[in-house]
Amino acid sequence: MGKTSVLFASVLVASSSELESLRKTRDIPVKLGSLFSGIGGLELGMERSGFEVAWQAECDKQARSVLAKHWPDVYRYKDVCDVRNAEPVDVICGGFPCQDYSIAGDRDGLAGDRGALWWEMHRIITDQRPTWVVAENVPGMLSSRGGRDFLEIVRSLVQLRYGVTWATLDSQYFGVPQRRRRLFIIGHSGGVPRPEILAIGQGLQGDFKEGQRKKLQNALLSSKSPSFSSEKRVDINTDPIAFHPKQNPISGKLSPCMGTKGPMGVYVTVPRVFTPVESERLQSFPDNWTKYDKNGAVISDTDRWKFLGNAVTVNVAEWIGRQIIDETPTEPKET
Repeated sequence: MGKTSVLFASVLVASSSELESLRKTRDIPVKLGSLFSGIGGLELGMERSGFEVAWQAECDKQARSVLAKHWPDVYRYKDVCDVRNAEPVDVICGGFPCQDYSIAGDRDGLAGDRGALWWEMHRIITDQRPTWVVAENVPGMLSSRGGRDFLEIVRSLVQLRYGVTWATLDSQYFGVPQRRRRLFIIGHSGGVPRPEILAIGQGLQGDFKEGQRKKLQNALLSSKSPSFSSEKRVDINTDPIAFHPKQNPISGKLSPCMGTKGPMGVYVTVPRVFTPVESERLQSFPDNWTKYDKNGAVISDTDRWKFLGNAVTVNVAEWIGRQIIDETPTEPKET
């Protein structure tokens, strides 16, 4: 087999006891405010790395109910436009809407209704002036309107005296069998960029096919799931194959990037869709994270797939959070 140069990052998922230990080592909590929260992928990852979630903002009522189930004591705004005079935090994070930047969309960028919501995030950063900013979007932002949108976003942070660095990270190198490339922008107050926050080993040589195959097997449930048409052609023997619903023939050891239009497919004995729990595992959420709302009502599979397709991979957020937490003082500043 040929060997391929890849990017790799090792991710340690903190247990509950480890998380409590992380918090106890600090004299002051490192607080996080979340915008465009979705179902809390960024918050869950950052919390695992030692942050305390202070508040969230999410416009989707059902997604907001999922947040309320997992963070019952955290204040939630119904819309980013409502975030005013919020509790001061050390980090503001947010995966602002990507549709206007995606190569699959109209590419209206900052001129689009959803793309322009960046300016709401910018307004809140201006009001709060946190030490760190973590923004997430699709890699298509780099080329949106010839790169002008990305330049404007970076310039707007620099004007607030943030040092800015960015990188595209792929979830498949953070412990999940899914290709999911996302752009992360890190702002650090004081005007000094901190590229080490997103620095991971480059040029590591290796063949990850066996490891990724095992990860995909581990993500699958034994229970049955709705099947695709038997007309799909499959070019495999016995190993599980993940594929996009429109893909024919089926091939590939990793799930393609999950979207919001429906589930990805998998072939084990017959082609079928990933269950919601399997989809949660592809995004490194705990099983059944999206199954119930705050009142215990069952959420539809369609909504669960949509939420997960919009989410930030938890392991990636945790890795970034650990990078930041390592650079955060453990004791209060002397006055």
